[in-house]
Amino acid sequence: MFGIKAKIAINKKIYYNLTTGASSSIEQIINYFTAPDNSYRYAIKSLKSVEFQIWVRSYQKYKGDFERLQKIQKFVRKLRTKNY
Repeated sequence: MFGIKAKIAINKKIYYNLTTGASSSIEQIINYFTAPDNSYRYAIKSLKSVEFQIWVRSYQKYKGDFERLQKIQKFVRKLRTKNY
């Protein structure tokens, strides 16, 4: 779909997991899920939507700053493990 050379893993038949480090591939994924005229724009729901928005903004703002991205990654992982 995106022309990405990476394996897509299905995790417990609930969601797909794609691992890639190519910035062009990452930008294609961001454009696909954030395009205003795309019906998949609202495909991500609940906490995953929050995680995705944090990921997109941090990628775009701190693309070359590894330490900053690592700090944001820890924050998202903490957010994911909180019990509400």
